[in-house]
Amino acid sequence: VLRDDLAPAVAGDLAQLVGLLVADQRRVVLAAILLDLAEKAGLREKEAQAYLTIGDVLSASMFDADDATESSGGLAPAAVAFTKAVEIVRSIRNEAALGKALFAFGRYKAEVGDIAGGKDMIRDAIMVFSKLGLGRPAEAANKLLSSLS
Repeated sequence: VLRDDLAPAVAGDLAQLVGLLVADQRRVVLAAILLDLAEKAGLREKEAQAYLTIGDVLSASMFDADDATESSGGLAPAAVAFTKAVEIVRSIRNEAALGKALFAFGRYKAEVGDIAGGKDMIRDAIMVFSKLGLGRPAEAANKLLSSLS
């Protein structure tokens, strides 16, 4: 049992650990643990990070839109995770994290065939990155957007 006063420190450590793991199942399990800790500790940015990790893993796995459940409103599990990440970073007004979440979700949408929706999200990410002066992420997003044309 984890003491509540340790949750923020452990959540930060788990976030780093999740980024280093390569096994999809382990990443999902650790991201779920991070999500739980972040929710309990009220760490909204870490919650969003966990949802992004879950979305990335699920989008790279063998899941597809046909596996969506009624509880997700007909969305694939990865789309649900990306949607939650975007909602959280918007609610806490973290612009850099919003750009990252929009870029990841846009890339996912394009990969699953929603090219128009993906392009729109990637354009939004470019606007955010440009506004913040984040040249490297804006360049990566522009490169992806160009490849979708």
